[in-house]
Amino acid sequence: MCKFTQHVARRFRCPSQCVEAKFGVGRCCAHVVRVVPTPTRFSSKGEHMNRIEIETKLNDDRTWLLNTYTQLSETQLFGDLTPSEHDPSNFWSALDHLAHLALIERNFASMIRKHIAGEKNPVGLTHDKSGTPRTRDQIMASVHAMTEEWQIEHHGKSLEEVVALGASARAVTLQLLSELSDEQLEEKLPGAPWADGTIGGVLAANADHGRMHWKWAKDAGVHEH
Repeated sequence: MCKFTQHVARRFRCPSQCVEAKFGVGRCCAHVVRVVPTPTRFSSKGEHMNRIEIETKLNDDRTWLLNTYTQLSETQLFGDLTPSEHDPSNFWSALDHLAHLALIERNFASMIRKHIAGEKNPVGLTHDKSGTPRTRDQIMASVHAMTEEWQIEHHGKSLEEVVALGASARAVTLQLLSELSDEQLEEKLPGAPWADGTIGGVLAANADHGRMHWKWAKDAGVHEH
């Protein structure tokens, strides 16, 4: 399941310090959990992705993900696959990984709306609402608990139900995309460690998130079930 890699942990100067600036360069799997270095999101013209490129990427990767999951058997969809970081006795299925994407997609949209509304700490990752730095352990504990709560709530749902869950989250993203100006898409989202840190990059990162979780499911042996 989602967890901090050693790469991320090394960016904490000590348990009582906030994350170093380097933490902001990368793509995070969940709300804040695993950061994997990724190139800045640019278009073929060397510019930040525009709204057409963002929507195309989201649509193409969503179609690919749905096609991939529809090829799985019932056993592959529902079988125990990866242990939870919150409670190792609880296992996530391939469908749990798919359902997880909806939680993070909604979180991303919420963070962006908070930023547009003027909140100074829209991501709420390294500092709490009072501005107090969070320790590495505090961040990890809150993230694992959040993702676990969502997984338990939606565990056992059918493929059709989980797809509908994702469709609802994607509708939120596309509605937000339609409301944002081109200039806003290029704004930095303060504290965001995903993609290039821009609002447009964070929205597009939802596509990468799906492919990342599928890779983890595949590496965990989903095809062997």
